Amino acid sequence: MEDGYDIDVYLRDTRDGYIRVIHDTGYPSIYGEPFSAFIWSEGNYSCDCNRSLFLYDDEDKKLPCGEGTIVIDKIVKCDTGEILYREDT
Repeated sequence: MEDGYDIDVYLRDTRDGYIRVIHDTGYPSIYGEPFSAFIWSEGNYSCDCNRSLFLYDDEDKKLPCGEGTIVIDKIVKCDTGEILYREDT
């Protein structure tokens, strides 16, 4: 199993261009695997309702369910700068 590593997730609101970088620690996941983009691309974090909470950290700014308003410009492995995931928008 690979040692854990930190990632930075670059989130952007396509309506106004607001960007926030979310730092996350502890990869590999609880499943013992290296980083998987699934949670961000198709899982719970792919929905605007969840991404808006990361982006704004404010329940009052939570968006309804859907996709495409909050996008991931990139997810970067902090220690190497390697881009692990990005969405083409």
